[in-house]
Amino acid sequence: MPIIKTFSKESENEYFILEGEYKRFVMRVLNGDSKQDVVLMKDRGIFLTVNNGNLLALDKHSFPIRKQSPFICTATYMDGDGNDGFYVTLAEETQFMGETDFRLRSLVLTYKKGAFSPPADGLAYYLRVIQDRTWQNVIIGQEKGSYDQYDGQCFLINKERREL
Repeated sequence: MPIIKTFSKESENEYFILEGEYKRFVMRVLNGDSKQDVVLMKDRGIFLTVNNGNLLALDKHSFPIRKQSPFICTATYMDGDGNDGFYVTLAEETQFMGETDFRLRSLVLTYKKGAFSPPADGLAYYLRVIQDRTWQNVIIGQEKGSYDQYDGQCFLINKERREL
């Protein structure tokens, strides 16, 4: 079972054992309260919990019923609302000429008014958050190429448009 350590000063030595299998987790401020929240990702969806000494499930976003495997999740501040956006990339199983193949499917989630909302879904590229030369977090997308990281055309994504 995965173990997660809380990062608040007052609970510095506490650990929480999480039940079930989680693929990834990120700790970000998603609900605007300036406290770190924990977002956990499983095969079937993501779950928001609060890091306040208790891991209490607040909300979830289920992925559509398809054969898919989530493999990237990250979060960063993007649209000026004070909350971090959450970026997920899935490998979705498809059939082509009788053969099994996989295609990328990414989505962007925001957490507003106590619920996840997907302002973008079905994006056909990897989404990643990296730091640029000024140490600011930026979102990049990678399309085409193989499943190797950064092997293919990459571009910067901002709220209005994508830039090469």
